[in-house]
Amino acid sequence: MKAQPIGGYRLPWPIRSINRVLDPIGTRLWPVEPAELAARARASTGLSDFGDLAPFEEPLEILCRSANQEVDLSVFGRLMVRRLLTQPMVHRLRLTELAAQQPELFKKPVTAPLFVVGMPRSGTTFLHRTMARDHAWHHMPFWESLEPIPAGGTSRGSGPDPRIRAGERFVRAMSWTFPGFVDSHEIGNDEPEEEMPLLDAAHVSLQFGFGYFPEYTRWYTGADHSGGYRLLRQYLQAMQADRPDGGRWLLKTPTHLEMLRPLMSVFDDATVVQTHRDPISSLVSLAALSTFSTGMLLRNPDLHRIGQLCADYIERALRSMVDYRDSAAGIANGNRFVDVAFRELVSDPIGTVTRISSAVGHEPDDTAMEAMRAFTARADGHRSKQRFTMEDFGLDKNELRERFTFYYERFDVPMDRG
Repeated sequence: MKAQPIGGYRLPWPIRSINRVLDPIGTRLWPVEPAELAARARASTGLSDFGDLAPFEEPLEILCRSANQEVDLSVFGRLMVRRLLTQPMVHRLRLTELAAQQPELFKKPVTAPLFVVGMPRSGTTFLHRTMARDHAWHHMPFWESLEPIPAGGTSRGSGPDPRIRAGERFVRAMSWTFPGFVDSHEIGNDEPEEEMPLLDAAHVSLQFGFGYFPEYTRWYTGADHSGGYRLLRQYLQAMQADRPDGGRWLLKTPTHLEMLRPLMSVFDDATVVQTHRDPISSLVSLAALSTFSTGMLLRNPDLHRIGQLCADYIERALRSMVDYRDSAAGIANGNRFVDVAFRELVSDPIGTVTRISSAVGHEPDDTAMEAMRAFTARADGHRSKQRFTMEDFGLDKNELRERFTFYYERFDVPMDRG
């Protein structure tokens, strides 16, 4: 097996060595089998009940079968997939135990949360992090996303939370191991993070539903994910027990773009802030990020394959979103949406946040406004050092313009130049 450079970047030599030396025996040493992975999660926690709010066994079996039969995983990729499957099961076991031991936590509602949604690379992270400077909002920092339900429940006692130091170590490890990915998607231990890890436990996230695992993606796109959003609500109920009363959740992840129906049904007083950008600009940026994430998993990533999957996903997500917003339910919930143009957000972030805050009945105080202004003043938009073009991914601009015409026209989205 010969690892190919990806956009001028290669994995660090220790990882390349692991892949090369252990490739002949990797499948035998580290199987991706549902029963074995579930047993590992149970053994690590001493717990056995995964709960019944969301599907568990069927999607896990499908995903493992897809990983073994349809995906050419490297040895390191196999190790990563095992971890990415096992850790959410650990979280789910702890959450189920907490619900049994402290049911009073789950009687408190998740009141009027705000979800930032949009295509990947359309300004959602910038908007999320700007608004999170207002401490009236609850958000989940990166370190908490690694272990949302600590062992032993929600009470951590006095002193620093040990998960903070664990998160710092993880960020350092990521920066060394996958500099290409971290350069494309900046990670900050204290910065607000997507709730994808909470959705992973219910098989409602793009972690594996993006398209690289074909059989699993077919299940993912066809399933009813209402149970997964009920599980997300339960996570938020548990996590808000350690936060001041009266706060509202500020949430964000690209997954929600094609899951508006279950999201709006389960969180029936939520507001959705949707960012809008030329899909082609989002697509190239997403494909660049995906190049590094798949480079961690696959023996030899194919850039043209990555480009096609990214185009398919963006079209799939946008069509799902438009279908919902034009449906009877979407029209009835029209006042629960705030649309934000990418250009508006970049040119006037504070004005954009002020408009959103007004729409949800919240007025940031002077301290929050000062913190948001300071953040936007020093944020110049994180850019990858690697540069890709549509041609690198085998994409044709004219064909893409045609594919996304329905979206340009529906939301009057301008086409970016270049």
